[in-house]
Amino acid sequence: MNIETSFTLFERCLRCMSGLLQDMKFYPDNHPTIRKNTGLLMEQLFQYFKLKDELQFTVIENEIIYENKPRVELSESLSLFISCISGKKISRITFLKTLPERELAEFCKILLGTDRFPKHGISWNHYLKSEGIHHISCDFLSVGVQEATELEQTTGPIPEDIFQQGLEKLNELNEAMLSGKKMDYDYLFHIVNYLTPQVLNHYEELIYLGTVKAHNEYTMEHMMNVAILTALLGAALGLSRAVLDELCVAALLHDIGKTAIPTVIIDKPEKLTEEEWKVMQTHSFEGAKKIFLEGRFPEMATIVALEHHLNYDGSGYPSLYRERPLSLASRIVTITDFYDALRGTRVYCGEMPPEEVYRMMQDLKGKKFDPQLLDIFFQTIGVYPPGIEVELNTKEIAIVVKADRNDIFRPIVKIITDKAGSQVPAPFSVALTERDEKDFIRSIVRSIPPIQTADKK
Repeated sequence: MNIETSFTLFERCLRCMSGLLQDMKFYPDNHPTIRKNTGLLMEQLFQYFKLKDELQFTVIENEIIYENKPRVELSESLSLFISCISGKKISRITFLKTLPERELAEFCKILLGTDRFPKHGISWNHYLKSEGIHHISCDFLSVGVQEATELEQTTGPIPEDIFQQGLEKLNELNEAMLSGKKMDYDYLFHIVNYLTPQVLNHYEELIYLGTVKAHNEYTMEHMMNVAILTALLGAALGLSRAVLDELCVAALLHDIGKTAIPTVIIDKPEKLTEEEWKVMQTHSFEGAKKIFLEGRFPEMATIVALEHHLNYDGSGYPSLYRERPLSLASRIVTITDFYDALRGTRVYCGEMPPEEVYRMMQDLKGKKFDPQLLDIFFQTIGVYPPGIEVELNTKEIAIVVKADRNDIFRPIVKIITDKAGSQVPAPFSVALTERDEKDFIRSIVRSIPPIQTADKK
């Protein structure tokens, strides 16, 4: 199948639907204009369904993703259509091949309506079926890695090996840039080729590596962590292997401009002066320039290096005249970069507990961060990521094993000490979502800092 042809037909379908929604705001259901434009949309869908059995796309805030690729130009011209979908808190829509015209018209009315939004606790699909719509499915973006058919399983080093090999190569690149030598990026692409399939093969281990490894926020560990977290979030969004590869390259290089910043500023334990802060802010532009001049990286890497300190509300640095919203890749890396910087051991303060990181990032939701992407990010890793030790309200100590996507505050944990503080002979796993007849059986009181954990052991 010709992807360009399918995209052309997809674009026509969405433009017809956007026009129909616009007309439905002014004309009654039986108006000739509505009947005519509904027929035009059905004809475009008929042509599309000659190629594929279903039409599916995703909307993340103001960006349309089709065939696993962001479609920026299309997104910019369909603001009404996107606002209708976002306003109903829908992220993914699927039209089936046998969609009848009546169901299509009814669905469009639901998108425009203000009194037909599903009640709390009722899924979109259940609601649509109750309205007699069986050939359209809508849901909030499901969080999870793709099937093996999309991200092929690749044999290779275990995640810890990948992490260490990536660090070695990044340090070599860092030294080359500082000394002005020509850089050899071949191994960097080699690392990326292993890293993205591991999102599928070793999902939980990668969350652990990307969230609990101690580091200074300006070291190569930070860049590797950001790449891992970015790959996990990209996979949760359903992005293709090719786009994930580009995302990983962009994440690995997002802070490369800091090699142009004097080490006395990078390593300064006190708050930077106004002049020093101005110098620090130049790293975004310097990084983008280095990547661009190298000439062998995807455009996404240059864009992310330039934009990763620009905020969702338009604030941040560097000051740019932007005719379009921040790229999806930049909005992703802004989240993963900030998260890892807070979780790392910074030169001016210690590691921040994960629950405090969550609260701080929630306070910046809609300001610094894309709200929808931030929600998906924490659904992916949880408030308490794997490997974190926590104290429970039962006085037991446990290690977080896996996030629960239905309740980000209640992961699956492994109990390692009992109520009396004694080590459990055979540690066992429990889901913190378990309840008795009155309330949850166990709840997290606080996370335990790594230093405290080390002392305790």
